Amino acid sequence: MSNETNRPKVKIIAEYFIKPEYEAKQPNHPHYLSAHDLLHLSTPYMHRGLLYAKPPSLSSINSLVDNLKESMSMALIDFYPLAGRLSTIKYEDDHASWVHVDPDVGPGARLVHASAVSKEYRVTMSDIVTPYESISRFIWSFFDMGDPKVVNHDGHVEPLLSVQVTDLVDGVFIGFTMNHCLGDGTSLWHFIKALSDIFMGRGNDFVKPILKAVFADGYGPILKLPYLDSSEFINRSDVDSRLSLRVFHFSVESVGRLKTQAKENNNNNAISSFQALAAFTWLSVARARNLPGESDMNCWLSADARPKHDPPLPNTHFGNFVHLIMVTSKMDDLMKNGLCWAAMLIHKGVMGFDEKLVMADLKARSGKPDVAPMNRILDSFGNNPPLIFAGSNRFDAYGPEFGLGKAVTTRAGYNTWKNGRIVVNPGCEGDGSVDLQVCLLSETMTALESDNEFMSYIS
Repeated sequence: MSNETNRPKVKIIAEYFIKPEYEAKQPNHPHYLSAHDLLHLSTPYMHRGLLYAKPPSLSSINSLVDNLKESMSMALIDFYPLAGRLSTIKYEDDHASWVHVDPDVGPGARLVHASAVSKEYRVTMSDIVTPYESISRFIWSFFDMGDPKVVNHDGHVEPLLSVQVTDLVDGVFIGFTMNHCLGDGTSLWHFIKALSDIFMGRGNDFVKPILKAVFADGYGPILKLPYLDSSEFINRSDVDSRLSLRVFHFSVESVGRLKTQAKENNNNNAISSFQALAAFTWLSVARARNLPGESDMNCWLSADARPKHDPPLPNTHFGNFVHLIMVTSKMDDLMKNGLCWAAMLIHKGVMGFDEKLVMADLKARSGKPDVAPMNRILDSFGNNPPLIFAGSNRFDAYGPEFGLGKAVTTRAGYNTWKNGRIVVNPGCEGDGSVDLQVCLLSETMTALESDNEFMSYIS
């Protein structure tokens, strides 16, 4: 499996469509989408997966799949929009359209049973947890709708949620695919944890989602996009074969060392562990790119805006509430001033992310809804796109067990295959350890792995 032409094949054994076990009281028919939800119509689905070792108690993959069918049917009672499809109403006189979720359309969410074990290929856990590059694009086949050409607008005909169970020689990979128009990473992990709780017989323990789109005062619930046809805004990107993927693990000790160093020359003791880690990674990738001194080096951090709303929203509020905190520096300044200075830049950016900014952005986007041309935006940066930190080391990624025990690791799918994209996850051992799934141009990745300072912090 050392090259893309010799990738193992994942065989689909069966697929099932799952509807809610019974129809709950659904306050919104249809399920409305906010301005921040609609931004994602032209971007890929979200893909997050968990790798488990096969426990001796697992009688067969079939029994796992059967239990998941029942659990999904129960979970979808509370997460009912995920069982529907996108729907569009067109307004020809206005050259506009309204996209929403119809919970009653389509056969339901999808559950896929697959196998990566055959006469030709026998995929093991070590193929996934050892150098990620060796199976790079093969990981996409562990996620339903992992095709690079699939975008969220395809939720008109494709499921809004799909769960794929892939049998390995010594493990099980459960891949979760969710339409990004329905929610962000917080929402996806909320569903995964709820599904696991139901599977484990703890269905009364999880906090139910709040399924209500948020609009600025005076706007919504119908937000018209300034397009009559989807061809006006959909941008399907090709696979960039120049990229490499790695997962770098930072132990709690390494993160602590970075935090201490980032605060050495700063009077502000509020710099967090993650801000120090992000600054160190930003600085290291800038060094690996080795661009001219006057070049801009951009660092964008995903931030959950729920606590910044007025009034604040709980984490269980389903939908898209992620904003990008954008920090920039000239290469010369970043190289000259080092970690403490970079960490302070990021800290100032985080401190400027406040209620006033969030509510102003909500009003602006609700008043002029649109679809984010993210591919075109990132392409405009050429080979020096911003580092984008997505995900969070605070997600409960190792809480969901599905009767298999604690997961060995977590992985992401195609939607993270972009130059400069960094997916943040907690480390398996917890206690503040962090995994960074990093995607860079191959030559940049080689330079990063040859950087003794960067690698000295990697476990």
